[in-house]
Amino acid sequence: RINVIRRGYASALMGLIFKHFPVKKTNVECSRAMRTVIDYCVRNYNNELSLALLSQELHMSKYYISHLFGKEFNMKFNDYINSLRVSAACRLLCDTTKSITEISEEVGFATARTFNRAFIKQMELSPTEYRKQRLPEIKTHVKNVAEQPRL
Repeated sequence: RINVIRRGYASALMGLIFKHFPVKKTNVECSRAMRTVIDYCVRNYNNELSLALLSQELHMSKYYISHLFGKEFNMKFNDYINSLRVSAACRLLCDTTKSITEISEEVGFATARTFNRAFIKQMELSPTEYRKQRLPEIKTHVKNVAEQPRL
C-alpha cells in the first residue's frame, strides 16, 4: 500500500515537473539507432566495447554512434560505458563480498586502476570507501528483511 502511494506521489510530481519542459521532437531514425546502440551496450557492457566494435557489430559508422551520444546524452561514448560499469559495480559492492579487483574485471574494466579512476569520477569516492559507507545500510536492510513476518 505504501508503494502505491509513493508511486502516486512520484507520478504527480513528475507531471508537475514535465509541464515546464518543452516537448522535444526527435528524428525517428536517430531514436531507433540510439535504442539499438543503447540496447547493445546494456547487454554487453561487461565485455570489451569500443566505437570500432559497435560500428562493426551494428553496421553503423563509429562517427555516427559518437555523434548520437554527444547529441542525445551530451556525453562521450566511453563515459556512458563507464557509467554502466560503475553502476553494476555499485550493486556488486553492496551485494557480494567479492574483491574490488574481481568486481572491476566482472563489470568489464581492463585494469583495477582504470576502474578506480572511473568509479571516483562518477561516485566521488573510491570503491572501498563506497563499500564501507554502504555497509551499515546493508546490514540494517538485511536485519529488517529478516525480521519481517513471512506471509
